[in-house]
Amino acid sequence: MHAVLHTLSAIVRRPLPGRYQPYATAGYGMVMVFPGHSLNAAPVTKNTLSIGGGLEFYIRTDLALRAEVRNATVLGRQLNRDGVVAFDYLQETIGFAFYRTIQP
Repeated sequence: MHAVLHTLSAIVRRPLPGRYQPYATAGYGMVMVFPGHSLNAAPVTKNTLSIGGGLEFYIRTDLALRAEVRNATVLGRQLNRDGVVAFDYLQETIGFAFYRTIQP
C-alpha cells in the first residue's frame, strides 16, 4: 500500500532581527491511498487539514536552513461507524530554502 499527500499551504511570519526566523503554517489538501494488489480494496481520496510551524536559519540573505513540524489530519469515514473520523499524522522535514528577488 502507498499514499500520496498533496497540500496547498500558507506561511505566516513576522520578521525578526537576526538569522533565526520562526513561522506558522496551515493548509488544505488531499491524500490519495492506493492499496495495491495484496489488499482487496479500492483506491480512496480523502480531505486533509494541516497545521504546524518551523524555523529558518539564514546562512546568507538568499539561503536558509529550514526545519518544520506539521500535523496532517485526514478526514474520512470508517466502516460501521457514524460521522467523520480523523486520522492524525506527524510530518517532520528539514532542508534548504532558496530565495531570489524578482525585479521588474
